[in-house]
Amino acid sequence: LIAWKVLTRAGEVVWDNVADKVPHSENSHFTEVDGATIHYQEFGAKSNPTLILLHGYTSSTYVWHAVAPALADAGFHVVAVDLLGFGYSDKPAWFDYAITSQARIIERLMDRLGIGRATLIGSSYGGAVASTVALDYAERVEKLVLVDAVINDKVKNNTVLKLAAIPVVRSSWVSAAAYGAFFGLCAYATYDLTNLATLRGWTVAITVVDIAWGAIATAAATLVVCRIPALR
Repeated sequence: LIAWKVLTRAGEVVWDNVADKVPHSENSHFTEVDGATIHYQEFGAKSNPTLILLHGYTSSTYVWHAVAPALADAGFHVVAVDLLGFGYSDKPAWFDYAITSQARIIERLMDRLGIGRATLIGSSYGGAVASTVALDYAERVEKLVLVDAVINDKVKNNTVLKLAAIPVVRSSWVSAAAYGAFFGLCAYATYDLTNLATLRGWTVAITVVDIAWGAIATAAATLVVCRIPALR
């Protein structure tokens, strides 16, 4: 199933094709910051005190879909942001995705939206971004609210993420997924609910190929990482 999802996912998400499935899509907006498109959702009157909501790692504005309208109803101007690389914001390969860089994007987004000062509310990874905005651009932050905040970029030092950043390794992992998908389709073509032995045989074949190919790619990439100081 994972292999199939990887191979059939769209190269890019066309907003008009998914907007009807996004909570509060009528509040969604897009703007350009440093050459990248940022998606954000806005609630409440702009004349009210502004709250900027920053989500956690692998998350998006969706995490605030119940909170943002409630805060607006309480008398705030709420801006929930998809950090660069997440949700419906761009995911450029040239961006380094460091916390300090995300903080710079938020500060410049505030410029784009005409927001002088705001209260920043950050969850997890978004908490680290919010804290960095407060440290590097203190004049832009009215108050700071942190929810289970991350405090560093250690997640970027994860070996798996480093390996995935190497093009040849990334393509090898996708190839492994392709092999898995191929065998899966073959299994589906010969699938017989009355023949459990055949089904088990295909299951074993898919598992062995996926593990073997993935292990080869990972072993080769590990050697590369060991030889390149910047990746250690």
